[in-house]
Amino acid sequence: MIIFHMFFLQVNFGLKSMKGTNALELYQLRKDYVALSQANLSLMDYYNELKNAWENIDSIDPVPMCNCGALDSCTCNLLKRILTRDTNAKLIQLLMGLNSGFEHVKTNILS
Repeated sequence: MIIFHMFFLQVNFGLKSMKGTNALELYQLRKDYVALSQANLSLMDYYNELKNAWENIDSIDPVPMCNCGALDSCTCNLLKRILTRDTNAKLIQLLMGLNSGFEHVKTNILS
């Protein structure tokens, strides 16, 4: 059954072996990242924890950048949309981890 699941993932998501990459380190960083929450931390300490996680993840798995020069003539703002998506994902992660006392802030930002 496990072999079937691995085969399913490879076929449907195009996954290939990640040998020779920082896959294990990236896995652990992302696992820790999604588990982050404010809990007993001050807002500033929580933000700093997230910021450190973002920097660590980005150092191993950065947002892809164009190096062929095609973006110089791009008219669809692809790079801007990629960076906006990344920023929005980080904002949502920050909001998801905030304590319940910040519900009004979450609502104001998301509406």
